[in-house]
Amino acid sequence: MIRNIYDVTLKFITPSQMGDRIDFTEKEKDILEAVYYFNEKFRMWNKRIIIYMVSKKSIHLLLVMEKEKETDHISAREIRFFTMYLNNEKEWNQYSRNSSKLFESVNFERIDLETAQQQVGAIDEATKLYDSQLEEIEYVKYYEREVGGESSDSADVLVTDEDLLATVQYLVQTKERGRRGDEKRETLDKIKSLVEKWI
Repeated sequence: MIRNIYDVTLKFITPSQMGDRIDFTEKEKDILEAVYYFNEKFRMWNKRIIIYMVSKKSIHLLLVMEKEKETDHISAREIRFFTMYLNNEKEWNQYSRNSSKLFESVNFERIDLETAQQQVGAIDEATKLYDSQLEEIEYVKYYEREVGGESSDSADVLVTDEDLLATVQYLVQTKERGRRGDEKRETLDKIKSLVEKWI
């Protein structure tokens, strides 16, 4: 269940001479690899990111939080593993004079679901940006429940009826698309077998 969505813009905080010359659009492959790494690691932990635009000097992304944090203030620290991947696996540390912090968030604001859907809907479907994030894009695109809805006080209630309906609808609409098509179809078959006796 989507609880909150944040619009984040990242820029280098202290670029090196190489960092001053870098054009992020030429490094899109690195960025998308880092997104894939992040989402594979944290999707089951109830957060994911979607890059909706890469410009020459900034990266624009959505941070989708599916679980409300009880105490911590939500900040760009939520995506630090995205940065760590770029530093450690793609050697982006050479682009910064600060070995511990690559980016600063020049924008970090909570947005509503409709705004997020417009942003992912504007991504050109003919691009690698769209194709490599298809699973996450369609998750947000077809999600129908209002962001920031009431959370349950009961630890026993994990999935609401609305969550169930939204998830089944998402699975039906996207079963032939994305990296997890087989898993989606298998899940739908299980759901069908469970509800057969009620139809």
